[in-house]
Amino acid sequence: MPGSQELKEDLKFNTELIDLLEIMKNVAVFQYRALLKKRERFLRLSEYLSGFFRMLDINKTPHRFIRARSDRPVFVMITSNEGFLGDLNFQVVDAAILRAGSEPAEFIVVGESGERYLKEIGKKNTAFKGTADAAGRGALAKTLREHITKGLVEERFGSVSIFYPEPVSFLVQKVEAIELFPLSALFPQEGKTAMELEPIMESPEEGIIEYLAEALIEHKLIELLEDSKLSEFAARAVHLERSGQELVDKKKKLRLQYLHAFHELIDKNTREQFSSQIIIKRKVNDAEKEDGEPDENGS
Repeated sequence: MPGSQELKEDLKFNTELIDLLEIMKNVAVFQYRALLKKRERFLRLSEYLSGFFRMLDINKTPHRFIRARSDRPVFVMITSNEGFLGDLNFQVVDAAILRAGSEPAEFIVVGESGERYLKEIGKKNTAFKGTADAAGRGALAKTLREHITKGLVEERFGSVSIFYPEPVSFLVQKVEAIELFPLSALFPQEGKTAMELEPIMESPEEGIIEYLAEALIEHKLIELLEDSKLSEFAARAVHLERSGQELVDKKKKLRLQYLHAFHELIDKNTREQFSSQIIIKRKVNDAEKEDGEPDENGS
């Protein structure tokens, strides 16, 4: 069993670590609330773009963004660059790999955690570094959109699914998958809308589809990156709270061990002091007896 001094040092370190985790947890909670208040939702834009695509006869439109020209899928996984998330990043990657199965597929991963995990399990991937601020998310969404649309144009793949952690609530995050391409899956319909609208197009239909599809996907990517970041903050706070509670329980055990060792040390010192006093007293008594005994001459 460790000595009292060693236990005292462990107890001090444990207390400092609890304080540090508490600070980190509060920072994560603050970041979650701040992003929740200012996150962007392009609801009106999505509604307008959805209305346009529903005016098309998707079943007859041959555009590569609407009708897949390749059977090869691509799976985009949004993970984190940070730690203290439990197995949330692993769940995102595992969900994509499970969906892919044994079929040939291309993997795109956002975030260093997901990239490391894919390397460990031997999955080839194209990696993009995640980002924290709004400007960075906008730039990342644009880069991802360009990479995805280029692959569709080159017919390297035909369908695009994005796996990300959805923040159901502060305490609950679950992995969701959204199929972005082909757009026939995003806007399912039979023929035209109920109004049988005949849109007047001043530009070629193909150019309009590409421009609006890219705008729609880029803004959708921003929303998914924000949802992923919200899940990251919430999962980190929950994980730190759980870890902090484990440390509190460990602190209680350390404190009991320290008190036990400290009391044992006091008892030991008391016994040694008492024994030394008895020994000294005996020596004094023996010396006094020797001094009081008569010598050989009887004096």
